[in-house]
Amino acid sequence: MQKFRVWDVSLHDLPDLMKLTYGIISETLKDDNLCCFNFLNLVCSNKRDGTTTIYLNNDSSVKKEQFYINSSKYRWPTKYDDDIFTLIEDASRRIIDCNLASDSNRGMVEFHSYRIHGSCKSIFDEHEDDYGGVNFKVNTVIYYIKKSSEVDGGDLLINGTVINVRPKKDHYRVVCFAGNISHKVTEMNGNGERVSIVIQLYSLDRS
Repeated sequence: MQKFRVWDVSLHDLPDLMKLTYGIISETLKDDNLCCFNFLNLVCSNKRDGTTTIYLNNDSSVKKEQFYINSSKYRWPTKYDDDIFTLIEDASRRIIDCNLASDSNRGMVEFHSYRIHGSCKSIFDEHEDDYGGVNFKVNTVIYYIKKSSEVDGGDLLINGTVINVRPKKDHYRVVCFAGNISHKVTEMNGNGERVSIVIQLYSLDRS
């Protein structure tokens, strides 16, 4: 079994993922689901329980939106149903291509938007996805939408192998792996954006 698999997918084969990500983040930030976490003084302020999180690291920031597929409370706005369900179906097919199996009705969809100014560490240390964002084993598919040319690093390190996540022109870069595989995002430097969507689906092959 492959530890991971990488694809370069034409923009025309999937919804407009940049528009989707910006739409999700801008819309959900309008309400009070806001948590600000400052890495310098380790202070976290929550307005109320919600899914939107902004992490601050010096002059860099990360906006993270997390939604659960089978949840009525923590679910994306319904106007994005067509795009997100298309993406979930695509993720399910890629999981099968990796000789894995998942239940597309259980899992989560997460949107990450890094704004990098100078040096910026990932919000995640090295980790496995099983029992992370959800309380079961998962298979993970990550859609890398943008990594600015002025940004170095921010690549995916899987078991010692560095995967360049910068999409080719007119493509998304997509990576799939099982949730028990250790991975992390490498430190970033420069000025620009790094945008991605993470889909984690319930693992049937390791349930």
